[in-house]
Amino acid sequence: MKNRILIAAGLAVASSLFLAGCNPAVPDGSPADTGTTDGSPVNVSIATQPWIGYGPWQIAVEKGFDTDHGVKLDLITFNTDSDMISAFGSGRVPLADAALNTSAVYSTAGQDVSNVLIQAVTTTADAVMAGPGLDTAESLRGKRVAFEEGATSDILIRDYLATAGMTLDDITVVGTPASSAGAALLSGGVDAAVTYEPYLSATLGEGSDLQVVHTAAETFGLITDALLVNPDWAKENSETLENVLLAWNDAVEFFEQNPTEGQTIITTAIGADPAEFAETFKGIQLMTLTASNEFFADDYGPVADVLKNLWQTSGDAALAEVDLAGIADPSFGEAALARR
Repeated sequence: MKNRILIAAGLAVASSLFLAGCNPAVPDGSPADTGTTDGSPVNVSIATQPWIGYGPWQIAVEKGFDTDHGVKLDLITFNTDSDMISAFGSGRVPLADAALNTSAVYSTAGQDVSNVLIQAVTTTADAVMAGPGLDTAESLRGKRVAFEEGATSDILIRDYLATAGMTLDDITVVGTPASSAGAALLSGGVDAAVTYEPYLSATLGEGSDLQVVHTAAETFGLITDALLVNPDWAKENSETLENVLLAWNDAVEFFEQNPTEGQTIITTAIGADPAEFAETFKGIQLMTLTASNEFFADDYGPVADVLKNLWQTSGDAALAEVDLAGIADPSFGEAALARR
């Protein structure tokens, strides 16, 4: 999944090796999402990660768009997929930010999920980096490549290798969180690395001889972020879920109308310098509810087919068997828009 929301722009790449292991614990006790009888906002917890594509949640909280719609968002940040999947599976966190390919990972882990919102489509903010002379997929044959297995970096390296008729079996996989992949490349421990912003720019800034050899822009929608929900919770809390989606929509619309302030809110939420993130935001497209519903209607199926084909050709039968199209549920977003 994406180790994604808010990472300090000035964070040294090497120090991320330490930070990647620091995850806030999910609160003990009963689920955080409970109805209210006194008119106060409904608490809704969302499992998220350090990625700007999920940044609108921060805007929603900062600007009060969540409470405007009768919900109070509790953003719980994780740095690895395994921890996040475990939290979601516990039932205490009914919503989770995840890339489409990670939806399949949840399913293979035995979890019942639905994609109810398309949050962002990545273009150049996810990339494969390599050293001198390694500027083709074929040149990586037998080389050591650092990336987080099962995450967005996983699907991006598969996409790149497929351009040369290669699979993961043709390289030496070095399982590494996205937050540490760049550091591994800079240290010389690997020949190539797959990561995303801001780790991407931070790594390139430290290694003058490094180059970007492949980005998510090569295959539209390959890396698409979606909001996952437990279907049972969604049915029992449909109005609450719709309100969460409306809060997201307001936040994205605010970002579009006030890009500088929106970027500042997202970055300064963790004490980063907004100026250092300016280029990062150019590599993604944040989606309003209208854009999300259009993606579900026009692009979701084809993107699901691309992912399925990549898993089939790379020999990952379990993921290839997941019906990604079957877990898409735009109905909540459609209902939310109808209520505006």
